[in-house]
Amino acid sequence: MHRCSLGLLAAASLTLVGVAAAAAADLDIPYKSAPTAAPSWTGFYIGANGGAGTGTTQTSANIGGIAGLGALIPGGLAFTLPLPSQTFNGFLGGIQAGYNWQTGPYVLGVEGDFDGSTFQGNTACVLVFNCNVKHDWVGDITARLGVVAFDKALIYVKGGAAWADSRFNIGTNITAAGATLAVNGSANDTAVGGLLGMGVEYGFLPHWSAKIEYDYVQFADQNLSVPFTATGTLGTGTTTIPGTVKESMQFVKAGVNYHF
Repeated sequence: MHRCSLGLLAAASLTLVGVAAAAAADLDIPYKSAPTAAPSWTGFYIGANGGAGTGTTQTSANIGGIAGLGALIPGGLAFTLPLPSQTFNGFLGGIQAGYNWQTGPYVLGVEGDFDGSTFQGNTACVLVFNCNVKHDWVGDITARLGVVAFDKALIYVKGGAAWADSRFNIGTNITAAGATLAVNGSANDTAVGGLLGMGVEYGFLPHWSAKIEYDYVQFADQNLSVPFTATGTLGTGTTTIPGTVKESMQFVKAGVNYHF
């Protein structure tokens, strides 16, 4: 009787184990693994970005500096003519690369960006003239300081130096009483300034992160000498007008990075 009871008890136990296992399978009870440590941001990375932006250009012409004109007036001619402020906008896209050091929740890094751009603007200026500004590329080298706010999200600020290709054109075409006159001037320069920005970056896959950031750039004043050519019915003439350009731009970019 005792051996029979033990056999029945063992059989019942095995049956209950089998029923419990089957019930767990039917209920699709999830398997919970042990939590893993958040990945470190330390290391090199490279990526691509794209976005859009806008900016303003304020130009003034030094009339007293027109070639030969100041010498014709006793005591010279001291007169600066401000031109209307221009707004430009467009898209940009390119690459970035950098290195991060993480200590605790804090991340310190250095980053370089280079983007081609379609920033361009046109406006009427000096009565019958048209002023045009164009930026074909924008680049920067900045330091980044961030904090890992939660999970795999890095919130950061950045600041450093920025450069941009600047192209300025001014011109007009006039026809009156059978006579024609075309006046055109252009100048190129590389603008240099300071950049401040902020953004958030999130690690969505091993070795991969996505980011979005806002940047503001204030360029130092540029002193330009713009050569002008006037061609008309009476012939062709040239002169040079010095001027000063003040510019700023701001843009929003989204990008992805691969971390080595």
